[in-house]
Amino acid sequence: MNGFTIKMGEIGRNLKSNIDRFKQFMAFKLIHYVVHSFKFLFYFSIFLLGFSTNMLAQTKQEDQKDLRDLLVELNIQKPDEDTAQRKIIAALVPAGGYSLATGPAILIAGSIQINPDEAGTNTSNVLVSLAYTLKNQVIFPLYANLWTKNNTWNLVSDFRFMDYPSLTYGAGPVALNGPSYEIDFNYLRLHQSLLRKVYQSWYLGTGIFYDRFWKIDAGIQETEEQVLFQQLGSQTEEKGVGLTALISSDKRDNFFNPHQGHYFNGVWRINKEWMGSDNPWQSLILDFRKYIPVGKRQNVLAIWSYQWLSVAGKTPYLMLPSTGWDDFYNTGRGYIQGRYRGKNLIYLEAEYRFQLSRNGLLGGTVFANGQRLTRRFGDFIPGYGAGVRIKVNKKSDTNLCIDYGFGINGSKGLFVNLGEVF
Repeated sequence: MNGFTIKMGEIGRNLKSNIDRFKQFMAFKLIHYVVHSFKFLFYFSIFLLGFSTNMLAQTKQEDQKDLRDLLVELNIQKPDEDTAQRKIIAALVPAGGYSLATGPAILIAGSIQINPDEAGTNTSNVLVSLAYTLKNQVIFPLYANLWTKNNTWNLVSDFRFMDYPSLTYGAGPVALNGPSYEIDFNYLRLHQSLLRKVYQSWYLGTGIFYDRFWKIDAGIQETEEQVLFQQLGSQTEEKGVGLTALISSDKRDNFFNPHQGHYFNGVWRINKEWMGSDNPWQSLILDFRKYIPVGKRQNVLAIWSYQWLSVAGKTPYLMLPSTGWDDFYNTGRGYIQGRYRGKNLIYLEAEYRFQLSRNGLLGGTVFANGQRLTRRFGDFIPGYGAGVRIKVNKKSDTNLCIDYGFGINGSKGLFVNLGEVF
């Protein structure tokens, strides 16, 4: 009996030990899953898309479908009512987002679409959202693009507030292989522009741009982080206020998913102390995009040239040209936002977009880009990757874009966008 009791005790101890090991194993797997969940979802979505492509390949090419059509067919969503005849269409929806700089984010997004009364006038739009991220960031943008009759005038408002703990790497050549530094700041952006049509698709205009960074905290000391201290200094606020001269031409056939045409936008900004800027400085942005149709299945070769130049004066550190700090945070797939910063940013990208299913629901892309922030051509920094496209709205031809990008020194990550990157 005593032997049996001892044996049962050993079995009990072994069982408890095995249970503890199982708990530790499951905890490890759970942590592993959370950390790599986005990478898992990315590869799993590729598997599902490949499976779906085989099923959808037999549909007629003219029978275009989007994600909502698929949800209706699966009885997950009710058919949408026809809103084409409405003057104003408003929507407010919860959503999610992700970027390397923010991590996962939850947000509430709203939009107002104002349909014109006459043909030949663009649709006006107002977009607003409020996001909170896993990295304790708050992002609140409001963007309005309003058109008058016959597109004679174009009023563009770009307002943003950000409470934005993030990373910075210094500026210039020292940032190429330098370490990262944690930085926190509040950011208010008030950009107001007014343009008038002067000839066909060409517009000229002016605006006033206000940018203020405050509560800047990089946690640096002069003796510890000498390079960053020299560039950023000890100030806790940076402010730039200036007038702009604008030139623009937009011949794209679709804003969210262009198949042909071109886009050009030039912004010359002059900041003056008498307007409230910390110091006088000037910048120039030249943004050119070209879209070339390839074949008969709406495949497209897209080319993007983005030049962000410091023309005169001393640009404040946080307003210097930087990776991923263009107006829509899209330059530099393969790198985290702010990875490279310098006096001038020379950026080039090419992307090939192709259909995977005949009904237009699924697509794919491969891309390559390069950026340079110094005068030496050898410092051209490459990036590349591939992605999938899911049609979420066939009427506006809008895709959910899920890309995985790679850069040098092991840089890589997932990039998610609603509408094409450029």
